[in-house]
Amino acid sequence: MIERYLEKDRIFYVDIKAEMVDHIAATLEAELNENDNFSVVLANYMNSHYKVKLLTAARHQEELRDKQNRQFVLKQFFSLRGVVFFIAIFGVAFLSTLNIWAYRFIEGIMMLLMLFILFGQKWLNSKYPFFKRLVDISQFYYLLPFLILTQVHGFTDKTNFIYICKIVALSIGLTGYYLTYKSTPILQGNKYA
Repeated sequence: MIERYLEKDRIFYVDIKAEMVDHIAATLEAELNENDNFSVVLANYMNSHYKVKLLTAARHQEELRDKQNRQFVLKQFFSLRGVVFFIAIFGVAFLSTLNIWAYRFIEGIMMLLMLFILFGQKWLNSKYPFFKRLVDISQFYYLLPFLILTQVHGFTDKTNFIYICKIVALSIGLTGYYLTYKSTPILQGNKYA
């Protein structure tokens, strides 16, 4: 019954939710009398300021966990896997700049991939729901460089420098998504205290 109440509050992390259930159950156990109805006592607690305090603490813990996970993914950018993936994506896109039609094609595919990741998450592998969480909380950082460069590109001449900047931004974004996806099994395995 406690878990059903907490599901409405959308606590993402299972371990934080389990701690909340344990805390609420212990609190209610101390308050219950023999003649009390558990569902009434639970409803009263869930509508009290105690639940708000507990929920605020849980949200704070989720923010700390999100920050820790973003830092972990950021460190992966400088790992061998991150560097190799970035160089591969950048190399393919850079070579395509030799032919404007090839560049437009590669740029279009990269954009479609990013849009699919951002908006097509319900079709992504549900084995790693944490990937969706990290994409949700960090998509702004992945998209921002490309969006800025797209706007700058519209106001400047079509120089190679702008093309290269757009390729770098797209490569960073796709590398970020790839590393986030690869990091989720490790992050899900981490125990949280």
